[in-house]
Amino acid sequence: MNPIIVTGAPHSGTSVIARLLQTKMDVMMDEGPIRADEYKPLGYYEDHRVMEINNIAYYNHLDKLQKQEDKSLPIDIQVPPKWAIEFAKWLVYRNSKYKKWGWKDPVCGGLFQHMHQFFDNPIWIVCKRRDEDVLKSLIEKEKFPKAVAAKGLRAFQNLIAKQLDGKCNYIDMSEYVEEKELVKLIDKVIN
Repeated sequence: MNPIIVTGAPHSGTSVIARLLQTKMDVMMDEGPIRADEYKPLGYYEDHRVMEINNIAYYNHLDKLQKQEDKSLPIDIQVPPKWAIEFAKWLVYRNSKYKKWGWKDPVCGGLFQHMHQFFDNPIWIVCKRRDEDVLKSLIEKEKFPKAVAAKGLRAFQNLIAKQLDGKCNYIDMSEYVEEKELVKLIDKVIN
């Protein structure tokens, strides 16, 4: 089975999709421990190892980031060889250990173009929510200034359109859907 990669703007429903993949569909998304807090009491389902690896690429840009006025993550980045080596090692490990697996990382957008080289045909799931709901959540929960949140959301949406259009499956999380119906929808996407 090809890996399942769940992404989307922060607060777009990625944690729900990743949790259902792992708990209801037997797809290893997060080897744990599953991190939970007041905002996501059921957990984030973000594999710590792949997020650490992806951060290697972003740390490479910290000097530039600190000089930027809006302090948002770079959207289109060049990755250091260490990222590619660590990412490849993690993929080999995951592929050898699990029959059905994937990961969720909402901030991996700047790495989409680099991830393509590692897969023939991954299953990309992109969660969508109404822009105003995502912006409200980013402003209230993440304390982003409104202009920064809006700019970041637009940039992320443009990146998804540029890098993943035609290669991804969108799941609209704007309206509440019963868990069992959402599982059926995810099942159609991955099978």
